[in-house]
Amino acid sequence: MSKNHRRRLLIKTDIVSYGTRDDRDQRAAQRNFIHLLDEAAENAGLNRKKWFTQSSGDGEFAILPGREPEQRVVDDFVRQLDSALGHHNAGVLPSTRIRLRVAIHVGVISPADNGIAGAAAVAVGRMVDCGPLREAIAAAEPADLALIVSDEIYRGTIAGRLTTWRDDDFHEVTVQVKELTTRAWIHVPRGGLSPHGSPERGSRGHGGPPGQAAARPHEEAQASPGVVNTFYGTVHTQGGTIGISNG
Repeated sequence: MSKNHRRRLLIKTDIVSYGTRDDRDQRAAQRNFIHLLDEAAENAGLNRKKWFTQSSGDGEFAILPGREPEQRVVDDFVRQLDSALGHHNAGVLPSTRIRLRVAIHVGVISPADNGIAGAAAVAVGRMVDCGPLREAIAAAEPADLALIVSDEIYRGTIAGRLTTWRDDDFHEVTVQVKELTTRAWIHVPRGGLSPHGSPERGSRGHGGPPGQAAARPHEEAQASPGVVNTFYGTVHTQGGTIGISNG
């Protein structure tokens, strides 16, 4: 590998339904989009000032320096971005919400006369534009973000348990866009809830501590046993709440 070729983590991010906005809303979306990326990176302990970025108006292609930890990008950055989107969207009109498709891949790239060359750079762009990811974010209307990662990222970082994501939170898809056919994995955070309906491990509030991972299942404390009282006959409970079990 020549000195101009580097193996790097790549992120491609696109704003959903950007083209349906008028000029004023497009300018606002671009401004808020960059702010949200900056905020998420800072809260995840990443330095976006060191990233190489190419803007496309409705999105961004980023090449991260080698010092940025892959697991922190895949985990903390995505969680912080989802959190920042949720806080932003809670205070705006539905028509001006920002929802994102995010693709993460890793591979060899090199500088070229008109930008960046390398199959990995092409692949991450195809991934963020693929049908399965578009369908995932469209089907999960309350969600603010849909994530797709390459098979290499999934198997090495997520299935390898280097993040707080659960491997079964992701579902496998085939990406077929133009000349690319490859396997990838999609997850829609759904506002901090996993597809199983339980709070996602490691989900944090807005601006949580960077790099703080949630406990693994074997590290999680057992829930405290509840107090159960059994009553017979008439019960008077003014201002109280009673749960009924059929067990």
